[in-house]
Amino acid sequence: HSLPITDLTFSPDGKYLISASEDHRIGLSDALAGQELGFLEGHSGEVTQCHASPDGTMILSAGDDSTLRLWRIPGEGETGQVPKHTNLVSACSISPNGSFAVSASWDGALAVWDMTTGTIKAACLGHLGSVGDCAVSPDSRYVLSWSDDLTMRLWDPDSGQELAILPEGDLSSIPGQSMQTGTARKCVISPDGSYAITIWMNLTVWDLSTGKKRLTLKRTDPGIGEACAIAPDASFFAAGNSSSIAIYDAESGSQRRILEGRAPLALSPDGRLIVHCGADWQTLIISGVKTGSQTVKLIGHNARVRACAFSHNGTFVVSGAEDGSVRIWDASLGILLSETAGHDGIVWDCAITPDDGLVVTIGQDQMLRLWDPHTGAAANCFPLSAKGACFALDKARPTAIVGDLGGSVYLVDLISAGRVGRSFKARSESSLAYRRLIATAEIKKRNRLSVSCPLCEIEHQISEQQLGKEISCNTPGCGMRLQLNPFFIGEKRRFLWG
Repeated sequence: HSLPITDLTFSPDGKYLISASEDHRIGLSDALAGQELGFLEGHSGEVTQCHASPDGTMILSAGDDSTLRLWRIPGEGETGQVPKHTNLVSACSISPNGSFAVSASWDGALAVWDMTTGTIKAACLGHLGSVGDCAVSPDSRYVLSWSDDLTMRLWDPDSGQELAILPEGDLSSIPGQSMQTGTARKCVISPDGSYAITIWMNLTVWDLSTGKKRLTLKRTDPGIGEACAIAPDASFFAAGNSSSIAIYDAESGSQRRILEGRAPLALSPDGRLIVHCGADWQTLIISGVKTGSQTVKLIGHNARVRACAFSHNGTFVVSGAEDGSVRIWDASLGILLSETAGHDGIVWDCAITPDDGLVVTIGQDQMLRLWDPHTGAAANCFPLSAKGACFALDKARPTAIVGDLGGSVYLVDLISAGRVGRSFKARSESSLAYRRLIATAEIKKRNRLSVSCPLCEIEHQISEQQLGKEISCNTPGCGMRLQLNPFFIGEKRRFLWG
């Protein structure tokens, strides 16, 4: 290379050493003999990353020319350029079955990505304005999108075919609104797949069985406008804005409770607690959803909190702020467990892997970062070619889809031998599984407890004595270890006979 090397990786079989450089080229060397085999040329700018496919036949490279490129090993030239969005990626989501991911963009399009190959399997085209958010149905059969053309659309993820258009209102009443960007805010599907929530100027609840509006809450109603979270049993949802937090019944839209606080917000895994910002934007408050009473305050941030999340076992909370700091808190005592300088700039979002083993954050500094939730130590990082915009985690596999403001979409393997560095290992079968997953049981008919395996999505009945213990999914071919929470979702019902 004639300029500095930006990234290095080995092919899975260890035969080749692959290098990316500022000289616009990818280098290929014989790792055993130490001989240079040649260069792959095609990028028009610095090559920032390179990765080898699991079968060792392909190289994926990313460059600051805003392209991803696929190459054959060894050095047979470029095989194709992976399409990218032409504007910032506003949202992304991974299907519950882990087979595909979806990205939404201000360019008006949605892309459906194959999680195995990392290629686009379908493009969803039809929105007349920027797409602000997207979600995948619990059965992975549908993709839902929300755009500032004031429509919500339902898509077939296999073909990209538009299945339904659900208009929010008459576009003529808002001159020029349909082509403005950045106005769509949120699109969420309930855990049971029965309804969806969209936030634009108002909050609308849609019945997904009929495609009709169930209810609409106005911008002037408490909590409406910025954020929402749906309860694990889908019976209610929490909404938040810059002045208040409110709990609403999902069926009737009636207010259950109004809390003093501000967005962001997150619900605990059993839906009994909510964490949100206080009036000063820096203090986090954990309150009971039913009573509204404060259980604990999390005090320590020195800048506005931008993101927060509960762990899957409900024992800790993670938060990220505008000064780049990431803090991890004991959810019952309010004690600060660990803190780190985190990002160089605003932390836009945070989440916790389904085994509670890693905290994942995305920031203004063009980095996706991973942290040990127990010590706060950096576990890994992944560089982006532009400022980070959004990410989503697979609910059962250590994989994330990430979107940035430059329009690029990344599929990231979160496991990389614990090494902190610029690149992640090529994906392999051994790296695509957690040792165990956190699972929460739910009360079903006749007061029976059941739990769904996040990996195979099969539901199993359990006894109350198994709560808090580790079990194995007995579905043939699965065998995933599940750490059951000691609590459950829902309330036991009393039956009267007579």
